[in-house]
Amino acid sequence: MKRLQYKLGIIILFSICYFAPAITDAKSMDLFSSSSKTKAKKFVDNKYVRFKDSTKVQTEITKFYRNRENHLAWVQNGQLNQNGRDLLRLIKNADKEGLSPEFYNYTEITAKLKQMQTKQHTLYDNAELDYMLTNAYMKYASDISTGRVNPGDLNVIWEIHKEEHEYSTYLEKALQHNSLEKSLKDLRPKHKQYELLIDAYKQLSELRNEGGWSLPGEDVPRLEQNDSVPEVISIKKRLATSGYLLSSNDVYLNDELFDEQLTNALKSFQRAHGLDDDGIVGKNTLRELNKPVEYRLAQIKLNIDRLRWLPESVGERDIIVNIPDFKLQYFDNNQLRDEMAVVVGETSNYTPALKDTITYIVINPTWNVPWSIATKEMLPKTKADPTYLSLNNFKLVRGSYASTDVVDPQRVDWSKISARNFPFSIIQKPGYGNALGRVKFMLPNNQNIYLHDTPADHLFSRTERDFSHGCVRLEKPFQLAETILEGQVTPQEFRRKLNSGKTESVVLNKPVPVHLIYRTAWIDDYGTMQFRKDIYGFDERSMPVLDIISQPLATKEAGDL
Repeated sequence: MKRLQYKLGIIILFSICYFAPAITDAKSMDLFSSSSKTKAKKFVDNKYVRFKDSTKVQTEITKFYRNRENHLAWVQNGQLNQNGRDLLRLIKNADKEGLSPEFYNYTEITAKLKQMQTKQHTLYDNAELDYMLTNAYMKYASDISTGRVNPGDLNVIWEIHKEEHEYSTYLEKALQHNSLEKSLKDLRPKHKQYELLIDAYKQLSELRNEGGWSLPGEDVPRLEQNDSVPEVISIKKRLATSGYLLSSNDVYLNDELFDEQLTNALKSFQRAHGLDDDGIVGKNTLRELNKPVEYRLAQIKLNIDRLRWLPESVGERDIIVNIPDFKLQYFDNNQLRDEMAVVVGETSNYTPALKDTITYIVINPTWNVPWSIATKEMLPKTKADPTYLSLNNFKLVRGSYASTDVVDPQRVDWSKISARNFPFSIIQKPGYGNALGRVKFMLPNNQNIYLHDTPADHLFSRTERDFSHGCVRLEKPFQLAETILEGQVTPQEFRRKLNSGKTESVVLNKPVPVHLIYRTAWIDDYGTMQFRKDIYGFDERSMPVLDIISQPLATKEAGDL
């Protein structure tokens, strides 16, 4: 199939040349010859070939050859020129960027080149090899600048804002200035985290090549300090190999005692994996200990790729919510101003990854209960107890949320009401028991996702906090509001509005971009590699798309969405 794709690519050259007055190699490549036309016709007539020049890469290849009047870029008389040799070297080393040489058909290119060197090559061979290299450059440039994984392939809500480039023009300038390597480096993300993850990937790859780490296995019992059992040895060796236990003494590593040194090492491991740092080998800790080095490398590759989806300006004045880390960070002038825990959506109502902007803040909000929650959760409770709505400060209206036709729930014959004929809207009034708390931060997106306060603040004491219906609940909403409103509303004025109990909206003079991201691997401010559980299974869905890991290794952690 790949070979077929290359042949189809040559059709582009033939079709371009059909309208072009001149052709390409130093001694002119006559694509108008009868033999060349016959070859092209065979490709076109093949019943299982249907070429559509629809993708960005294909379009850019066509433009590239048109703009250079069909002159070849990489091949001269069956040999690669300097630019061609440079490109082949960069493709060979694509793994250094968390990519694979085979994404760019390195094996096919080298095989074609070898074939041309061992037998008499034709002008057609030159054109085919040239197209293969141009195709490789365009793919590489696209992947390194905007990412290889397309979130649209994952069948989840994941909005990104890629910055597209005119790769045909970009490549031509690189060839003219012999700056091929620089051109690709310039397309890389400028985020500091990108370089850090590239370095981490290199180091972990070296560990993988040395054999990686052994896995304790699923049969390890619950272990804690002062236990003395054979399974302790496997925990010691796992933590020592991965750098958490700073001991290489064979006598110590083969000692069955769970001592204080091992406890401290385990706590470091737990903190680096978003776990309770209790120093105990429980179910969740064992799950992370049993992740092989190949899985961690795959996670790093995925998160390198996701950095390519972010705009370059992140951090100037932004809110970043990392969903798997259950954490919000507010940056102003590229400095971290605030940080807090958050509650995100449960798997069945997952919080989508998206970019939006806080345009206004609602103080003492009402809550328009979504129809799905009203019919699936509240209707059964109201049928069991008609006073349920009034006791929980809900208002029942007939028709839409804007309706003034207020209905007394105790006068409704609930036995005749079902989800199919539910004629009401349910609105929760402002107050301390309101599901949105006392302040919400509005993002005008079509997913109806926003940030808000919550009366259920006991959930912030948990390590894993995926309990909401999709919106993001904030640990310190008043503090965030006061920070965002600096220079517009004083803290004292904000508190007066809050304590009034009246619903009021404050439009921001300076709207704040919000990035809801799904990051499961990164380097923290202390240089420590951090990993997080794939709570929604997004990593698992992405790994086959990126072709970086075998399906059995992508351990299932979340149900289908």
